[in-house]
Amino acid sequence: MRSTGKRKNKTLFLWQLIQTVTAADMKLQAADLLAWASNRQLASASDAFGNNLESIMKQIIPSSWIVFNEPRFRAELAKSNPCWHLVRC
Repeated sequence: MRSTGKRKNKTLFLWQLIQTVTAADMKLQAADLLAWASNRQLASASDAFGNNLESIMKQIIPSSWIVFNEPRFRAELAKSNPCWHLVRC
């Protein structure tokens, strides 16, 4: 991918903007990919690019899933912190 910069007769490659490549936490990267795929499936049309990736990723990336609705979320939150709804406990 490239775009023409504002400099005279020079082409700026987008890869030139990367300054460093370092190791990353692979668990977080996998979680980010799974979250992106889930949101993509929920938010896009059925024929959109990447819409079917969630089911594929769930099969290859070790993971577990919990679907929360509002009542279940509130119940789980109350278990972990009984005063969660108060400003101060």
